[in-house]
Amino acid sequence: MEKLHIHRHADRTPLQLYPNDPFKNITFWPQGFGQLSNNGKARMFNLGVHLRNEYKSFLANNPIEVYARSSQADRCINSVQLLLAGLYPPKNEFIWNAHFNWQPIAVYSKPINEDGVKTNN
Repeated sequence: MEKLHIHRHADRTPLQLYPNDPFKNITFWPQGFGQLSNNGKARMFNLGVHLRNEYKSFLANNPIEVYARSSQADRCINSVQLLLAGLYPPKNEFIWNAHFNWQPIAVYSKPINEDGVKTNN
């Protein structure tokens, strides 16, 4: 391993609400509780683009060289997927759809009882 990037999930909606919360109405949180907000999604994608620009001489275009790991929380897996979408836009032989600038990159996770990485779920 030559580079390691560790980060927390992006901006998210509340995990739960307090009883007198004026925003208790679920329509205020269409993504659901504990999920990435649209701002969080954009932030992770843009972080991937930024990292691509910072490390462009180091990174290859081949996604097979990437090992991505996440805790099992949806917001964490989605954060990594969005970061990878910005970090590894498909080039050349990895373009599979000219109208969709994305390529699948595996994200690995382990059950929380087997994961040695600290989480606060």
